Amino acid sequence: MPHRERQPSLSVASARQWFSASLRYLCAACALRDPGSHDWDSAADPRPGVDDYVTIATFDRITDAHIVLGRLAAEGIQATLFDDHMVQMDWLYAIALGGIKLRVLCADAAEARRVLATDYSHDLDDVDVGKLES
Repeated sequence: MPHRERQPSLSVASARQWFSASLRYLCAACALRDPGSHDWDSAADPRPGVDDYVTIATFDRITDAHIVLGRLAAEGIQATLFDDHMVQMDWLYAIALGGIKLRVLCADAAEARRVLATDYSHDLDDVDVGKLES
């Protein structure tokens, strides 16, 4: 069997050049501006970070979490579910992760808690459900 020469490993400088070229290519493909001129840690990023959210409820079942998520969306409150995909993948993870977390922005937490505490069952008292069949 012929002996193959080992390829020399990349130096740190050439690895940085390769990474920089790859990043520029990806940014150009995504129609972003030059990564060298972009401040990735900029405070001007309008998206909220993970620390801007607060957990207001936890659920064991994904269906319950989505019902409450829809209720908050109907009230105009932006909410997000955390760890829902992990629980969907294997429901036993719900115990280890502390359940599916319903999180809202800190500024909306009081309003979201008020919406979730509202009892709408009295609205169903006047609903005509028909007569029971005998």
